[in-house]
Amino acid sequence: KNCLMRLDCRSMEFQYFPFEPKGYKLVLVDSVVKHELVDSPYNKRRESCERVAAKLGIETLRDAEMEDLERIKAEIAHSGGSYKIVKMQGAKFTTILKNHPTIHTIDYLSIDVENGEMKVLESIDFSRIKITLLGIEDAYPDTSGLSEYLMQVGFREIARMGCDRFFERDI
Repeated sequence: KNCLMRLDCRSMEFQYFPFEPKGYKLVLVDSVVKHELVDSPYNKRRESCERVAAKLGIETLRDAEMEDLERIKAEIAHSGGSYKIVKMQGAKFTTILKNHPTIHTIDYLSIDVENGEMKVLESIDFSRIKITLLGIEDAYPDTSGLSEYLMQVGFREIARMGCDRFFERDI
C-alpha cells in the first residue's frame, strides 16, 4: 500500500518505492477485450525478433545495439527477415503548446528524453502552463539541477522510483 513498484519483466526483479499522492486517485482500467494471438502478426514478429536475438547471441533485442543489427543485416535478409529503420517525426513540447493555445492545464506530464530533461523544463512557461504532477527521469540527481530548478518554479518532490522522480506543483 502507498507504493509504486518497478518490475523488470525479464528478471522478474521488483522494487517498491514510497508513493503517497495526496489528493489524487490512480485508476486502472481493464477493457475486457480478449486478444487472440495464436494466428496474429504479433507472433510472427516475436519469432523474428527471437531469431535475430539468437543470431546476435543475446537473450532479447532489448540488449541489441544498432551496430549489432548492422553487422547481421545481410543475414537477416537471407533468412527471410526484413530490417528497416523507421524515422519518426517529433515535435518540441513548446511547439505542441504553441499549436494548441487553449491548453493551459496539464494534469500529468512525463519527461524522459535521455539527459535532455533540463532543456525541456527550461522551455516551459510555467506562468502560462499549470502542470499539476510531473514525472521526470533524473539519471544524475547530484549534478542535473532538475530538483532545484523545479523547486524554484513551485514544485516539490513527492516520490522517487529508481531514477524517476515525481513532483507536485504547489498551486
